[in-house]
Amino acid sequence: MRKSTIWLASALLFSATFFSSCKDDKEDVAPKTATKTELLTAKNWRITAFTYKEGNSPVEDVYTQIDACSKDDFYKFNPDKTFVLDEGATRCSANDPQTSVSGWDITADGSILLLLEMKGSTSAELFTITELTDGKLRIGQSYTGNGSTEVTEITFTAF
Repeated sequence: MRKSTIWLASALLFSATFFSSCKDDKEDVAPKTATKTELLTAKNWRITAFTYKEGNSPVEDVYTQIDACSKDDFYKFNPDKTFVLDEGATRCSANDPQTSVSGWDITADGSILLLLEMKGSTSAELFTITELTDGKLRIGQSYTGNGSTEVTEITFTAF
């Protein structure tokens, strides 16, 4: 009887040690980092800052010059490489459409954002992505011509 009790106690101790030391395999999986495309398409984006600088001139806050009716406009980037520009709650003109659709793309390394001027257009703007998180997108352009450099930076906030 004593041998069977010792054997049972040993078996229980072994089982308890073995099963309590096992981890769920899911705990070892690192969380997936979202790609820049996934970050861009996950939320709506509204411009919250816009600056312009030419040559040695001071930085100009263009955002303060934007009409209030345009400050609630937002962009929705879709996975199919279209984006919707929504006029928000206050359209500047009742005749303006509530939404317009165009196209976008991003380079494989996520450093350049291309925005078509209008759907089907071959005219596009290229922006360098300087920051893209789940809550903030900052893009910029730099152009040098006639001996002067112009730098534009636009910040979007996600919601």
